[in-house]
Amino acid sequence: MFNIGLIDSLKLRIKKDDIKIIDPNLVMPYLKFYPDNLSFENSLNDAEPFTKIIDGITYRYYFKTYPNKQGYLVEYLVLQVSAKMLKSKYFEGITKHNYKAILQDINSQYVVSIPESVFLNALVSDIDICINQLIDIKSYETAIGLMNNFPKSSCKPLMHTIKKTNKQGKIINLGLDFNKREKATNSRPYCKVYHKGIELQTKSSTFYNAFLSPQKSSFLDNLVRYEFTIKAYDHKKYLTEKGLLTSELKTFKDLITINPQELTNIAKSGLNHYLEARKQKAIASDLNPIDRLISFYMSELINKGADLDDLKHVLNFYECPVTKSRIKTKITQILKHLNNENPTLEKLLKSNEICNQFLKNLGY
Repeated sequence: MFNIGLIDSLKLRIKKDDIKIIDPNLVMPYLKFYPDNLSFENSLNDAEPFTKIIDGITYRYYFKTYPNKQGYLVEYLVLQVSAKMLKSKYFEGITKHNYKAILQDINSQYVVSIPESVFLNALVSDIDICINQLIDIKSYETAIGLMNNFPKSSCKPLMHTIKKTNKQGKIINLGLDFNKREKATNSRPYCKVYHKGIELQTKSSTFYNAFLSPQKSSFLDNLVRYEFTIKAYDHKKYLTEKGLLTSELKTFKDLITINPQELTNIAKSGLNHYLEARKQKAIASDLNPIDRLISFYMSELINKGADLDDLKHVLNFYECPVTKSRIKTKITQILKHLNNENPTLEKLLKSNEICNQFLKNLGY
């Protein structure tokens, strides 16, 4: 459930001839009625997307034509599939072990009837992969701040921070969008980070109250979700060329048989398209350590989000074991001095460790 890529939602495309239509409203043309003059439009309109919302779960169906390899237009049913259809097992994500429950739920709406084999061979697009993590709100705010501090120059306009508080100052919405879903490209995929615990209790409260409540506050108050969208065919091809997608991803069956670690790696590739790598520079080996100067820069690094691993990263630039040991001792001594001089710095260093681990779990 935590720190692993899960399938959260996707679009399925199924040939109209392969399903049974139960609710005639799905395909029934309609006439527009104008109440001002009590008249109808002269011509029939094609059926509009058919939507049902039950206990916070949205079921949406519509028909669309696509050309086949021979150039002929083929009519498909397009429907949205969501992990919410798993209801109380929502946090499992969509897998090869639970997809039958989703199919049963769709068929139980009596809009269409889809055979299992047809469901498995449906074409997939707009795939949302999510990674859940637990992180306290202050460390999460720090992590959002760090991401905003390291944008690639061309990507800053594509990053949008969302932060809302109520009258009491409590955070009721906190997240970061990377690009827009409709504008996403292969090299600028749509990603977002948001506080899932808050979202469940506000925007998705109907679903939460129906299937997930109650949850411990230690879980909801710290539940943060990251999402990455695989858009369509060209994006799948791009991920394959980058070595992130190692198997075919055409059908629903292909998707649910992908290794969870591969899903994780795909999702974690997202932030690196938008953020600069935070790299430590080597210190020239011919310089003698000047403790005050070093302590100043260590303090600056901590204030900018460095944790203990970041501070010790410099050890990688020394090959001599004796020198490496001496520098490690020096870092420990200076840290002790800094903590004595500024006790809050130790708390900040610990907070940085938490939020940096959070970011590493997202591939940054």
